[in-house]
Formats: sequence, C-alpha cells, structure tokens
Amino acid sequence: MATTRVFVHHGGTGAASHALLHGIPQIILPTDLEKDIACSALSKAGVGLCLPPHCGPAEIHAAFQAADSDLSRRRIRPLIRGPAAMEELRKICRNR
Repeated sequence: MATTRVFVHHGGTGAASHALLHGIPQIILPTDLEKDIACSALSKAGVGLCLPPHCGPAEIHAAFQAADSDLSRRRIRPLIRGPAAMEELRKICRNR
C-alpha cells in the first residue's frame, strides 16, 4: 500500500483498518447497513468520503480529487500517528 494514493472500498472493517494504518484517504461505497455505519464514522472522523453504491464515474472522480488532496493527507496523519492514537493502540493490545 506504499504507493496507494486513495483506497476505494466497500466499507468493511478490514479494508478501512488497512487504509487507516497506512494513512491513506478513503472513498467508501457501502453495501449494507453495517458498512454504511462505518462509512459515516470514517467520514465524521475526516478520513474518508462516503458515496452511494451506484454513483457514476463523475462522482467517483470528484471524490478521488478531494481525497487525494494534500489537505486530506495532512488531516489524516495526526489522527493515526498522534499520542492519542498510540494510546488507543496500547489499549487494544493489552485487551487481547
């Protein structure tokens, strides 16, 4: 994923987690209620854009341009590399 600029996916937790781990902006096209909820949370956190599953190429292109911007990447990096993110990771690892 080192060369991935934007990760387009269906909103599954595995896909979203990989994108977050690598600090990659996301475009999510949720396919069911669970993925719609995840999409909403990712969008509110500022790390992804939600699109309807049956959107057209123009909408996907516009979302890609927005997600691929420097501003988008600058917003994501502190969320995944800041002290709060490291503390959350420690909590998860302790609870295994």
